[in-house]
Amino acid sequence: MSLKIPRPVDPSLHPLVTGNYRLATPAIEAFYELVTRCLRYRIMGALIYGPSRVGKTRAIETVRLT
Repeated sequence: MSLKIPRPVDPSLHPLVTGNYRLATPAIEAFYELVTRCLRYRIMGALIYGPSRVGKTRAIETVRLT
């Protein structure tokens, strides 16, 4: 007799395994507020910059999907 309980979803599809998840960190929330202010006050030509590998693309994607 097997004691394994069948899982409804394959564990390899879990967001932590696939990396397909977003966390609203304090930095991303501050970025969201900055983008909101730029839009509200119609500031044109905003630039996002920073060192490589710090999360700029993830922050932009998170704001875009919010």
